[in-house]
Amino acid sequence: MRPTDPIEPDPVIETALRLLPIPAHGETFWDDLDRALVGPAAAESPVFVLPDRTDQRPLPSPVHPGGGVDDALALVPLALRRRSNAVVVAVAAAAVVLVVLAGSSLVSEQGDGSLEVANASTGGSSPALNALVDDAHPASATPVTLSAAHEAASADAVAAWVDAVHEGDADAAWSAMGPASQDHFGSQAAFEDQLADLDSGLGEWSEVNPTEVMVTPVLSSDDGTLAVVTLVGATDVDESSLEAHAFPVRILDGDVVLEPFAPAGELELVVPEPLSDSGARAIVERGDELVIVVPQGVEAPVLRLDDGDTVVCGEADGTELRAMDDLPMQRCSYLPTAGITPGEHTLTVAFLGADGASISADALLFEAA
Repeated sequence: MRPTDPIEPDPVIETALRLLPIPAHGETFWDDLDRALVGPAAAESPVFVLPDRTDQRPLPSPVHPGGGVDDALALVPLALRRRSNAVVVAVAAAAVVLVVLAGSSLVSEQGDGSLEVANASTGGSSPALNALVDDAHPASATPVTLSAAHEAASADAVAAWVDAVHEGDADAAWSAMGPASQDHFGSQAAFEDQLADLDSGLGEWSEVNPTEVMVTPVLSSDDGTLAVVTLVGATDVDESSLEAHAFPVRILDGDVVLEPFAPAGELELVVPEPLSDSGARAIVERGDELVIVVPQGVEAPVLRLDDGDTVVCGEADGTELRAMDDLPMQRCSYLPTAGITPGEHTLTVAFLGADGASISADALLFEAA
């Protein structure tokens, strides 16, 4: 195409732009935009031809006065001709991004790297356009964060609960659990019947002086914040043999309850492998992916390596979440961009059920070579 050839109008883009609300603008907006898009050589070889908007008239209505639908909207099914339709808005957002990028003199870069669209008459930002530009980029893959006070309260709640289990205090242990875990047993009497068995696997943490305590937030909603408290320590006489255990908790209005018996489904650790019967730790290579398997239909799992950032599988860099062939399962893989440094590591993993109340969590120590 020769530089002097005009660009044929695109009916899809035209439709999207017609359905896009026009932000407030000054009298010189269209002239400024014309100059920004076309440049000083516009008079000799125009590439973009902008409509005359100096009279600030609104864009033509998608529906003609006579009741007929605009020809451009013939491409849009009836069900999609509402201004609020997400499909049309997405196309409009893409069109706006193209226009904004072309008009570089109207775009400024903020300190955080985000783009702000300048208003031609005032120099301020246009909230409508900024919202569309923001929506055109993926949101952060980092889940919620917890305050230091909530982290401390979560760790204290776990310590108090394992003490109650170890001491056989059924009332305290029962009242410290959330509704989902209580529903698992059905009644406090049924919980008391199993309290002695729970002591051998969970109550023993009452005797542990943890070498590490990490609190990992998973998700926040109206029902509170679900998090995982990971304890690392020696649970037997051989203090050189460390283990890790994940205790799910729910934080609501500052109160913390435990949810250790509200599983959202099976969580399988593939890489690294669970500890062997002899207690030997799994070993992974620096470039190996960490791999877990979770059921389909659950929320995307979150992973945390040591006390680093919490990442959402399938959204964060270095992660992938995909369905497994012929199995109702999903495979989540994670490899930090810098690889896994040699030495001892703790992996914490958790995911929520579709109901938002159930949660499965696990923690594992492993070594990287």
